[in-house]
Amino acid sequence: MVYEIHSLLGEEVERDHLGRGLVFRAYQTLERRVFRHAAAVIALGEPVKEVVIAEKGVPADRVRVIYPGVDLGEYGAPGEPASIFGVGAEHKVVMYVGSIVHPNQGVPILVEALPRVFAAVPEARCVLVGGPVEAGATYRAQLGANGDRLIVLAGQTPRQVVALTRRADVLVHPRLACRENYSVQSKIAVYLAAGRPIVATDFGDYQQLLGTTGAGLLTPVAAGPLAEAIIKVLGDPALAARLAAATGPVAREYFAMDRNIARYIDVHHRAIAAGPR
Repeated sequence: MVYEIHSLLGEEVERDHLGRGLVFRAYQTLERRVFRHAAAVIALGEPVKEVVIAEKGVPADRVRVIYPGVDLGEYGAPGEPASIFGVGAEHKVVMYVGSIVHPNQGVPILVEALPRVFAAVPEARCVLVGGPVEAGATYRAQLGANGDRLIVLAGQTPRQVVALTRRADVLVHPRLACRENYSVQSKIAVYLAAGRPIVATDFGDYQQLLGTTGAGLLTPVAAGPLAEAIIKVLGDPALAARLAAATGPVAREYFAMDRNIARYIDVHHRAIAAGPR
């Protein structure tokens, strides 16, 4: 049996938010039984692997980290950047892709950082690609006079997301430093595949994927440092070019679908050879 971990139970803030009802308890019981007999476990991040070993009792040689795969061909194909209502050719686009309400994604931190970004870079516009639209209205109200500089695009198809990311001057992921973010999400695969400069908060595997590789500019989990990093990238074309140039090799090494398929096959072969526990 090969078991893939997308998120871990027994969390703190995240699990308080989700509740601890019958479904939660049933899933927790099932998880304990699966871990007890799994021939292999696939984790979506190094911190998850550490938890599986330390807390779930799975031997280290039966745990493998494989990140979410993405079709790089969609991003490598020729195409024009998307036109965005409210964004002109003269504007610099700060973009976020994904849920704009899930607590661990940290979008409120980005919104809090925006007034400082807009003050330093008046031509900046922020585009949130994700929903729900109602949350976007709340964020615009929070920004007051700057609210018209925030655009929310909900209900976008994968193909539309590809075109939208081509218009980004910087892609931002302000995720929180919490246990639920031990897993690497497909969002960062999309960001890297897009080949645009990335600014992200420094937590979990992002140091390895973005910091060490030079594919992203990492900041503490706070609005002030995040704003400074965004302003720095928007105002330094050479830095932006270096960050963008480093994304491709990371995307191919860790997230390319063909390589991940080979990794999954290898895990299954090893699991068959090892047998159940």
